[in-house]
Amino acid sequence: MSEMIEIKVVRPYNESMMNKIMDMVENASTYKAKAENFITKFSKYYTPIVLFLAIAICIGGYIIEINFTNLYAGNYLDALSEWIYRSMVFLVISCPCAIVISVPLCFFIGIGIASKRGILIKGSNYLESLRNVDNIIFDKTGTLTKGEFKITEIVPANENIKKQDVLRTLVYVEFYSKHPIGVSIVDQYGRDNIFPEIISDFASVQGGVKAYINGAKVIVGTYKLMQKNKFEVPKVDANGLVLYINKDSEYLGYVIVGDEIREEAKETIQTLRSYGVKKFYILTGDFQGIADKVARETGVDEVYAELLPDEKLVKLQEIKDQNVGKGKTV
Repeated sequence: MSEMIEIKVVRPYNESMMNKIMDMVENASTYKAKAENFITKFSKYYTPIVLFLAIAICIGGYIIEINFTNLYAGNYLDALSEWIYRSMVFLVISCPCAIVISVPLCFFIGIGIASKRGILIKGSNYLESLRNVDNIIFDKTGTLTKGEFKITEIVPANENIKKQDVLRTLVYVEFYSKHPIGVSIVDQYGRDNIFPEIISDFASVQGGVKAYINGAKVIVGTYKLMQKNKFEVPKVDANGLVLYINKDSEYLGYVIVGDEIREEAKETIQTLRSYGVKKFYILTGDFQGIADKVARETGVDEVYAELLPDEKLVKLQEIKDQNVGKGKTV
């Protein structure tokens, strides 16, 4: 027996993300680099001048030869042919094909190869500006690290609380979370092992999440979030993100969540440094200790941690201001 598949079209193809990306790649040539603009302007004036000179050489040379040399009537056609040949030689020698064609072609190929590798460059002017970069700022999660979080340690508050109870409470409160950490924790536990009907009033808050599980209020989050809610918890320094679990004002314990550094991160930074990049920064919302560890292992120079999104923007502007007027690009 055949089965039916019901498909709902939500938008036309020309409004799809894939079509927009293709348009951006195709229209990248409209954003030209300075070198490309110069060559375009140069060829606009140079090419007509060369064509005019080639015609002048052909006609002028032929007229001079037939008027000032003793040519037999039968040699006029040969003389014209010779001057056409000479003007063509001049045209070929003077034609700046290598420059006029190769410069735009190099940018076009560069943008094409980059898009094939998943890197979208909006125009050749942006591609050209990369050669002047002295400072690079990275986000951490999902950029220098894989963004695939795993629970590395579970520490109950006391011996009467089981690790499994701490983990189960954490997973349930994170079930509706859209944050990469929450999603990874739930996926590691198994979404099919959770009964979402007992979860209610889920909310993301700064530094964590909260929800009601079977009527009990559960808050999971950072040390700052616990302090804000006046919960007494031990301050833990660890190579990972520490999440504290509190249920109905009772401290259940904490878990340590780790994120793996990308294998290519260190090599990428070393390669960029060999290309002339002087300084690397990390701007992250993670704890200072975690960010410092990533920086040490990848070769990043400066780290600014525990930043909110708006604070990252402020710090970015500060770094840009420090380098303005010094011929440096961030």
